[in-house]
Amino acid sequence: MKRRAFLIAGLAAAVARPALAMPFRLPQVEYSAQRHVRQGERFQDMAVRYAPGMERLELQGAEAGGNVVLLRHDLGKAWLVMPRMRALAELPPAVLGRMNQVFDGTSLKAAGSETVNGIACARYAASGAFRGTVWLSRSGIPVKIDGDRQAEGGRRKIYLEQNGIVPAPQDGALFEPPAGMMRLQMTDPAWMQFLEEMIG
Repeated sequence: MKRRAFLIAGLAAAVARPALAMPFRLPQVEYSAQRHVRQGERFQDMAVRYAPGMERLELQGAEAGGNVVLLRHDLGKAWLVMPRMRALAELPPAVLGRMNQVFDGTSLKAAGSETVNGIACARYAASGAFRGTVWLSRSGIPVKIDGDRQAEGGRRKIYLEQNGIVPAPQDGALFEPPAGMMRLQMTDPAWMQFLEEMIG
């Protein structure tokens, strides 16, 4: 009887114990997806190829001009590929640095489960640099993110959603700047603002 009472008390304590927070981490699985990002009144759709430390963002829509952004977090470099111009521009390190800061210092606390875009997700309450809600697949892929983040001039609303997620190995060549393209300096302030708002 005492043993049973002890077990019941232990179970009750475990249930009452608050969920432990964990740091936000980028997924360690490779995948492709369709991504929608919205910040304020602006939004951007893109086809995504992802591998740990690397991202390829194929920007869609008239304003994007068919351009592609290559993010090499592992190398600390990023490029804007402009196929129509057969040109390539290396982006300033500050752009990649600001992108990496979006979720640095963000903690996640379990807040239930939910199916999003047909994917079973764990739902987390986020606090820190980013505040809001994060939905992660069982393999850690972000399916939806909704909240606000630290930015110059105050906090900025951000919404990200991914669908058509296919976990699969990605060709490493997709993350390399293509050869034979004209090298340009990225100085257009409009494009820099667009990139920071839509992907960083």
